[in-house]
Amino acid sequence: MKKALIITSIVLMAIGFSVFFGVMVVHGFDFSWLDARDFETNTYNITENFDDMTICVKTADVYFMPSENEKCSVICFEEVKRKHSVEVTENTLNIKAEGEKAWYEYVGFSIKSPSVTVKLPLKVYKNLSVKTSTGNISVAENFIFENVSLIGSTGNVNFLSSASDNITIKTSTGNVNISDSAAKDLDITVSTGNISVNSAVFQTINATVSTGNARFTGIRCKTFFTEGSTGNIVLNDVLAEERIYIKRSTGNVKFDGIDAAEIEVRTSTGDVKGSLLSGKIFSTDSDTGTIRVPESSSDGKCDIKTNTGDIIIEIKPD
Repeated sequence: MKKALIITSIVLMAIGFSVFFGVMVVHGFDFSWLDARDFETNTYNITENFDDMTICVKTADVYFMPSENEKCSVICFEEVKRKHSVEVTENTLNIKAEGEKAWYEYVGFSIKSPSVTVKLPLKVYKNLSVKTSTGNISVAENFIFENVSLIGSTGNVNFLSSASDNITIKTSTGNVNISDSAAKDLDITVSTGNISVNSAVFQTINATVSTGNARFTGIRCKTFFTEGSTGNIVLNDVLAEERIYIKRSTGNVKFDGIDAAEIEVRTSTGDVKGSLLSGKIFSTDSDTGTIRVPESSSDGKCDIKTNTGDIIIEIKPD
């Protein structure tokens, strides 16, 4: 009986696959015909002046790109039955998803993703605020804002511009990439995802990650603070005028040519290895690992403590 059921299941699966393959051959392996939702592209030309931008969407990816003609336009690739509203009110460009879906509108297969592309002249803007649930957020290079707030749930954030005051980025499940940027304060919070910051100048950096790796390369700042639960962190060419503080529960800490007046590292399970640019007064402690650091000097402080892991530090030659 069991053998007959297994044979029957295999035959039905083979028939189903054959039918599906035949249908796909007829459609030239174009999966778009399977999409249960209809999409269209709408362009909104913005003629009013504005300094602030507020974007609140659900599933759309949000892109900021330089305008080709020094005029602002918003290009929405959106569902025919679920459009976005685009308007300027009180000196603010507002973009938001219209209405809420009924439960049955989520039923069905779709391979297309909505998107909102904002094309802007390259000038100084004040406040940029973006909130999205499952979409990605991407800001191209050469824009300057006063304050930036990018908040998402499951999408990635790619930020290549600068702010005169603060940059705040928060995401639950998604990666954060920042490159060629500058601001007074940088605040990153990630639950599950990786952080990458390259070639950037800030006064203060505060980066918190629950589960994920973090890498900082070519950073100049005044104070650097990062805390995480599970994940490795790598610092390459990171110079802080005052303090570098790193805390990890489970993960390795690796340096390559970093320096600060005061360096403090705390980790429960993980190695701390790397090179500094100048000598320090070293204070180290490890319950079960090997400790190997240079002789102390009077150039600054380096305090490293780990429960389970090695501590191996050297002074990088000039």
